[in-house]
Parts: sequence; C-alpha cells; structure tokens
Amino acid sequence: MSVYVANNRGGGGTASGTTNWSAEIALQSGANTITVSAFDATGLFNQASITVNYTVTQSTGTLNVTTTPVKGDIYVDGTLRGNEWISISLPAGSHTVSFGEVSGYTTPAQRSVTITANETVVIAVAYDVIVLGKVNLLSPSNDATGVSITPTFAWSGVNGANRYWLMVATDPSHFPTDPNATSCLACVISGSTAQTSHRSDLAFDSSAEGGKPGTLNANTTYYWKVQAWNTNGAYGNYSDAFRFTTVAPESEQPKRSNPLVSDCGAPIPAAKAIVMTHGWNAKASDWVAEMAEDFCKKLGPSGPLCPVQADKATKVCQVNGWDVWVEDWRTQAAKGTIIENIGGYLRFPADAFTSALLEGEALASTLKGENYQHIHFVAHSAGSNLIEAAARWLRVWKSREGRPEDPPLTIHETFLDAYDPGGELSLYGASADWADNYVDTRDVVAPGFPDGTKLFLKEAYNVDVTPVWASCGPTDIDGICRHSRPVRFYGYSMNKLDWIDEKYHEYNQHDPIESAAGKGYPLSEEAGVSLETLKDTYKKGEACGVSGDACYPNYHPIPVFTSYFGMIAGQVIVEAVQGTVDYVQATTGKVFDRIELGWREVTSLVPQQMHAMSAGTTSGATTEEPSYLAVNVTTTSPVNTLHFNWSFAAPGEGLLRVFVGGNLVREIDQRYVTPSSPETEEIYIGGVGEPLPPGTHRITFRLDGFGADASGVELTDVELGLKAGPLTFPADTLPVGEQGVAYVYDLLAEGGMPPYTWSLIKGKLPGGLTLDTAGTITGTPTKAKTKTFTVQVTDGAGGSATQTLSLQIVKGVTIKTKKLKGGTVGTPYSSLLKTKGGIAPLIFSVVGGTLPPGLTLDPGTGQVSGTPTVAGTFDFAVQVTSSGGSSHQKNIRIKTK
Repeated sequence: MSVYVANNRGGGGTASGTTNWSAEIALQSGANTITVSAFDATGLFNQASITVNYTVTQSTGTLNVTTTPVKGDIYVDGTLRGNEWISISLPAGSHTVSFGEVSGYTTPAQRSVTITANETVVIAVAYDVIVLGKVNLLSPSNDATGVSITPTFAWSGVNGANRYWLMVATDPSHFPTDPNATSCLACVISGSTAQTSHRSDLAFDSSAEGGKPGTLNANTTYYWKVQAWNTNGAYGNYSDAFRFTTVAPESEQPKRSNPLVSDCGAPIPAAKAIVMTHGWNAKASDWVAEMAEDFCKKLGPSGPLCPVQADKATKVCQVNGWDVWVEDWRTQAAKGTIIENIGGYLRFPADAFTSALLEGEALASTLKGENYQHIHFVAHSAGSNLIEAAARWLRVWKSREGRPEDPPLTIHETFLDAYDPGGELSLYGASADWADNYVDTRDVVAPGFPDGTKLFLKEAYNVDVTPVWASCGPTDIDGICRHSRPVRFYGYSMNKLDWIDEKYHEYNQHDPIESAAGKGYPLSEEAGVSLETLKDTYKKGEACGVSGDACYPNYHPIPVFTSYFGMIAGQVIVEAVQGTVDYVQATTGKVFDRIELGWREVTSLVPQQMHAMSAGTTSGATTEEPSYLAVNVTTTSPVNTLHFNWSFAAPGEGLLRVFVGGNLVREIDQRYVTPSSPETEEIYIGGVGEPLPPGTHRITFRLDGFGADASGVELTDVELGLKAGPLTFPADTLPVGEQGVAYVYDLLAEGGMPPYTWSLIKGKLPGGLTLDTAGTITGTPTKAKTKTFTVQVTDGAGGSATQTLSLQIVKGVTIKTKKLKGGTVGTPYSSLLKTKGGIAPLIFSVVGGTLPPGLTLDPGTGQVSGTPTVAGTFDFAVQVTSSGGSSHQKNIRIKTK
C-alpha cells in the first residue's frame, strides 16, 4: 500500500512507512486543506482531509548606523531613516544602506547588509574631507599688459569648493605659503567670494581672509593668486601666481611736449632730405646716428657732423643739396607698459606704435617749413609708423598750403623690419611715391606669441633678407639679432667693411651679411636712381629673396587688398561724462552720429561752458578740466578698427586722446594737424595680428586743452568695424577618406567678416557624406569613388567666395598576401606583406600567435625579416591599420627548416 499527501495551497508528496506513515509538506500562511490518500494494488481505497490554519511569525534583527565627522543622511532600502545615527529593527534578510551628500566631503559608498533574526548589525562610516583641486587663473592672464586699475579677476571653478580667496600683491613673496593660512597682511587686495570672478574695487561678500578691496596704481606690476576652499573646512593648494601690469587711467592729465629741433646744422634748407629714425625702446644715438654718418659720407665731403640730441630732430649734415636729419623720440618710444624682466625691463612696441603717430605729425609740421622737393624717410620697427604719419601729413600740408609755383614733393620710404600690430593689413608705403621694405621672417619672440614684424607690404617693394640658417646664435641675443638684420643689411649696402667689422659685431659673427645683392642704398635717388625708374623696375606689392649675390623674384605672396566691414553695435551704454560733452547716439548701426567735447573755463567771477574762449571773459586765475566721454560698446562680431571724422574749434590748442580697453590708441594734437580731418580717421584697435573678440569694449574720448584758449572738438560718424583680407579658401584639396569609416573635416575660410555660412552649390559629395552650414563635412562614405563639387562660403557682410573641391574615397585596407615563403635556420630571411587600399602610412602588428624565433615584423613597412633560429611551422595573425581608420587581420604561416 502507498500513501500520498497533498496541500490545496500547493505542494505534496508520498508518505513513508508501513504501519505509521509520515510526510513533510509546506504550509502557506492561512488555511491549508491537507488530503491523505491511500492506495492498494487495485487502486484508491481510502481518503481523508483536515484543515490546518498556519500563521507566519516574522523574524527581525537590529541595524545600527553612525556617520562621522558630519551628520550625513542615512537611507535604508531607499528610504531616509535619519542622519548621523540610527538604530532600527529590520526583517531578517538582505538590505541596502546608502548615504546623502554633504558639501565639502566625499560621499561614502553604498553598503549591502544581511540581517539575522535577533542579532544586531553595526555600520560606522566616515565622510572624508574633499581635497580641493588647484584653481586655474583666467584673467588677467599671465604677463598681461594694459590692465585696468580696477580689473575684474576671473578663474575656473573647482569641484567641491564654495568659496574662493583672492589675493593681489606687488611682490609674490607677500603671498602666504601655508595652505592653512587665513590672511595676507601684505596683500593690497585680499578677500573671499562665492563667485569665480571679482572686481578689485568692489566689496567682498565676506569679511573673511582680510575682506580688503582696492583700486590699483597705474603703470604698476602686480601678482595675483586664488585658493579654493569650503566652509566645511576643505581647502586646496594655491594657484600659480600670475603677473600683470596696469595702464595709466584715462583720466590722467597728459604732459604734452613741444616738437624740438636742434639748433645745430645749416640754417638754410637744401632741396632734398634724408630723414631717419629708430624704433621702439631705442634711441637715435645707436645705429641711426651711425647710418646717418654713412649717408653724409656717400653724398660727398662734409664738415663736422652735428651730434644727435635726445628727443629732438637734428640736421646732422648738409652735403651737395641734401640735408640728413635724425629724429630721436626715445622718451615716447619707451613710454607705455613696463614689465619687469631678468636683466632689466621690456617695453612693448604696440605702445610706441601709438606714440609714433603723434611724433610723426609733429615731425611733419617741422619739415613742411623746409619746403623740400624730395624726402627719403628711413625707419626701423615701430618707427615705421612715425615716418608713415609724417609722409601722410606732408602730403596734406602740400595740397592745402602749397603754392602753384612750388615744385612738387616726392617721397621715398624705406622700412627696416617694420612693426605694425595690424600685420598684413598694414598700409605702410601708401603715402610714398615709392617704398622699399626689408624683412627677416625669423621669429623675434617665442613661437606662438604675437610678433607684429615679418611684414611683406602691399604698398612697397619687399626684399627678404632672411638667411638660410635659422638661429642668430646664443639665446640671449637671438631676438635682437634677428630684428637688427634688416638694419645691418642696409648699412652693409652703404659701407660694407664698416658694418661688418665695427657695427653690430656681436651679431655679425653669428649672423653675417654676405651680400646686399644690389639692394638697399643703391635703390635710392641719393645713389643716382630716379624714383620713376625705381617705380617701373621694382613694383609695389612684389618681393624678392636675397640668396648669394642675387635677389630672386616672386619670393613671397603679398596680400593684394583688404576689405572694411562696418559693425552694427549691439549695445552702447554711456558710462562716464565729464566736462562739456554733447553727443548723439547713432540709429544706423554706428556708435555715435556726433560727439562734441569742449572746455569749461572757471574764472573768479562767472563759470562758462564753451567750445572756444569767449572774448568777454573776465581776466583772473582759471582752472581747467577736460572733457571726457566713456562708453561701453557691446559687439557681436570681431572688430579691429575705429573710424571717425574730427574737427577742432579754433583757436584752441587741444589734445584729443582715444582709449580702447584702457589703452591709448590715438593722440591728435591740434597744433600739428589741419582744423578738420583730411580723411576719415582710421585707428587699428585689435591685438597684434588679431581683432578684438565679440564682447563689451570700453571706448573713451578725452580732450585736454593747453594755452590761453579753450579747446573744442567735434567727432562725427563714430564707427567700429573689421578690416580684413578678402574672403578666400586657404586650400583646394581635402584629405582622403575610406569607405565604411567615419569622415569628419572642417572647411576653412580666411578674411571677410565672420560668421561664415557654407553651402553646396554644384555637384555631389561622395555617398554617405553631407556638408552643414558650419562648413563641416561628416558621415560614413558608402562607396570608393572620387567626387568633384563646388562649395560657397558667405560671410557676415554678405561677401562670398566659391571653391571647387575634389574628395577621394578609397576602399579600406586589406592584406593581399596569402602566405609567406619558407625560411631556413641560419639563413637571412626577408618577405613583404602586400596590401591593397587604405591610406598611408600603414601600421603593421602581430595580434596573435608568434613569428619564427629570429624574425621580426617592421611596423612601418610590413617587412618580415631576420635570421630564423628554430625549425618548424609557425602560425600568427597579422593586422594592418590604415591612417584613415580601417584595419584588416589575416592568419599567416611561415615554415622554417
């Protein structure tokens, strides 16, 4: 007989026994009907049922959790159960414990725990203090110049930090070195902020760490650094210390100097003149005086030479109808930003570039009274802007004041490594009848830094004097050596032995001038060649490169023209007004339609506002204050040019100064110029070789007066714009792509006015590729084929350019070799893996198995070579990878015997 037991809630089984029967069966919570069935050989012969009510008793345990050293939230199975400490009862089984974030601390990892009935599980977790990262400083950048006396400091945020400690000092040794320090007593500015930027003169949002704002001194070098920290006690290391130099405030009263002429020299002018000057941070008593002496000798016998005097124009000699002048402007050439440097100070040529305009106008006012028929200007570096300004104003004066019977004035300009921050936008030579430019294309400054020299001028004949060697020798003289080569070249063309053995000997021994190739002094009226011959033979915009005793033509491409794009000002906000100012903001896209700057003369009796002194003003002590207008202009595109027309009110002696971003970009002295601008004033305001980026820029116009008469000036059509080269494509070829491999390439345009918009106007791209409006070709090529198509780029001013391009798509790389030849132990072996498709260079590698001992695979050529040392059969897998992205593997066998 057999017995079977079943539960109506599920489950059952056969009972065991002979007389007494037993069985185990699972019960479910609640009522369970148990049926017992007995069977004999003939089948079921008895059955009975009972009902069992079963109640489940749940077993529990205890969980204790603590967090230190802070009160962290504690979650059990996703539910918040408390913070810092909990003790709770949980059902036996598995549970998850997690923790909330606490600012300034790392969050402990999630824990899994198993609770056992009637037992306690204890978990203690620690929140670790976050080690904050090092702050990266953004602005002012390291070695920044022309920084406002109330700069806004900006830095990158650090993960976990909620406070930043800003420190500014005049010496880096003033900063604390202990990361736990809480004050900087020697700092001129010190304070903490929750932001990642702070303006120096504004109060900090916390008095911690000094809480000391401030305004900086002008023309002073400062250092700044920032430390990230957290109110919960976390702190990071100090940032690097960045150095910057402030600029003179726009409200500073200028000290105007008069043009001074040495009383030495012939009192009666000759018919022609040579006028020479130096560049930035230099003086005429250096090479200029030496070259002037050579000019005097070349022109013929002369008496004693007049010594060059500081900050004066000196007529050095008068020989055979020629006057030789030397213009010294050392004070203005050295004026501007000063940065401390090992071994002395560095002054930047951009500062001298601005001063050179005013000096050139003053020089022109001196030379116009000499009534010369021909002037040959010679200048180095930033002095090029001086002679260009002088030539331009001599043209103006000649046209306005010249008498019909006066002979015409011809002008020859010679540039020696000219400096212009506008780069190839330079118009040097435009005021001359003919100009020559001598250039060395090696770097004056470290690679990656703006230079401003190395210019090939479109308004001059260009002579490249760069030698075949790259270096000038020792690092300490390399930059000056390079910058002086055009000067040494021109001197060599006049007096070979003198300029080899005596002048610049320390540079010549490392960087010798070996030939002038008939250029330099021979290309001048002094040497007997007329300007007409020079103009016909050596045309402007052309170039040659000196090599040996020849100068080979078409040596360097010259930009043929530039375009100007007026900017529509996004927002113009007048920030400050002082003195007598009247203005009309533009509604047509310009910045202003009109600005009037006048003087307010305050006498002992009656204050008066005027643009010129009133005749009835009562005599007495007077005080003067300037007229001053500062505006913030928001631009949405790059700008590098400021345009306006000006007109002075007679009979004052006004000095108009224009600042952009706190930097002086133009001075116009009423004494040296016509009452009104002869043409629209165009001022370059960009950086060296690059425009100002979109953003908000501060522009200031200031009029200072001198003398007994009050001054006034009217500015009209004040406009910002971008002067750029023609819209062009720098290249007409595209990189090869591979079938089945993702392709991405950004088309580039140069010149014009960004932003650029691209479109496909003819033909089709290879299958699978598209061109978007940003000029990016993307996709995965589907076929190996070459396609030719035409694209068009349109700039922000509506200009456009087209280019026909070809794009080749090749098949992915494959290994054609099926097997390699066998080898013999002890005998040199060489065999080449052959491939098809792909883009060079290809890279080969063994990705499985082994080569026969003694053989190697060249990764660059696929050559298997060497001398086998073991006989046998060797199987290996080789892979070739194309530079285009495709790859292919193949199993190869080599047998050796």
